[in-house]
Amino acid sequence: MLLARVLVVALGLLLCGCAAHNLQTIVPNARTGQRIAFLADGLTKRAEVMSQLGDPSAVYEAEHILIYRMDEDLRVISFRGIDAEDRTRPKELTRWTQVFHNLVLDFDSTGVLETHRLLRVR
Repeated sequence: MLLARVLVVALGLLLCGCAAHNLQTIVPNARTGQRIAFLADGLTKRAEVMSQLGDPSAVYEAEHILIYRMDEDLRVISFRGIDAEDRTRPKELTRWTQVFHNLVLDFDSTGVLETHRLLRVR
């Protein structure tokens, strides 16, 4: 099961427009890290994540894995034409060149965050 999840995450990252050889886990700085500081493995629920970050960029394994594309300041990038931080305000469709990170969230069967990783994609 764990191997299947790892494979799905790897495939998901490739499908999100990432080059696998450029992926590296990063630690956000104090300024940008505040946007994802609420994430706590073993505590944070999927509903809270979606409330804070909006709709994910990609969903895998029946919502067990969520991926958020983020810019260099760790703002969620919406490809649906809606600003992810102000959901009432339309936004120009974002280009792939604005994606600097993928936030990969892995939830257990009860919807609690098991692990999260912030990957630099360029």
